[in-house]
Amino acid sequence: MVNVIKSKANIAVNKINQLKGSIPPAQKVALKSCADKYNAILVADVPQATEALQKGDPKFAVDAANDAAIEANGCENGFSGKSPLTAENNVVRDASAITSAIFIDIINYHVVNQTCSKTRHYALWIQFLNADPKGSTLDVNGLALIMVNVIKSKANIAVNKINQLKGSIPPAQKVALKSCADKYNAILVADVSQATEALQKGDPKFAVDAANDAAIEANGCENDFSGKSPLTAENNVVRDASAITSAICRLLL
Repeated sequence: MVNVIKSKANIAVNKINQLKGSIPPAQKVALKSCADKYNAILVADVPQATEALQKGDPKFAVDAANDAAIEANGCENGFSGKSPLTAENNVVRDASAITSAIFIDIINYHVVNQTCSKTRHYALWIQFLNADPKGSTLDVNGLALIMVNVIKSKANIAVNKINQLKGSIPPAQKVALKSCADKYNAILVADVSQATEALQKGDPKFAVDAANDAAIEANGCENDFSGKSPLTAENNVVRDASAITSAICRLLL
């Protein structure tokens, strides 16, 4: 996309050079200003974005892309009447805006990835991320919603396991199994719903609380059994998925 900005900016420069001999005198100052702005895009913004990406620092690439959009928009607004560069300005502005959005997504992904890498759940996070085809293209809020769906999916697996165990579990474990059923019902009916709604409404604090509650419920199910739990694998994955979700949601606070 940086090369697209460069290509489209060069097209605009060529158009400016073509206009120099025919543009009305009243528009010459605006045209000169446009020439300066497109020179800034090509000499400053494009190299800055390119270098920033090569060095793995997308924040400066975002700044450069935003500057390019501002320059193109400034060129368009520099004409008191109808601009002779509307098509060129619009395409450079839009390409720059798209480029900036892509770089912001890269930043968000790196922030989430770095956060998860500091926990003991990093390998699990990568597994969940790779399982969703949209995982590497979403912002932080989108990644949090992916993880809420992971909690829901894994909790449903636990519920299915609980239902399978009802007819075969030893009598001494039936009370614990019933308690687990109640806890997973709370996860699915309350925690998942609360987290989803909170993220959709832009209120991540309640999503953090819901994810933490889900982790507590899963851990509580595991501890309900006095002996070996028949739900250890299911409880662990729901607990860990909830911990990852909470960590991601905290980035939105």
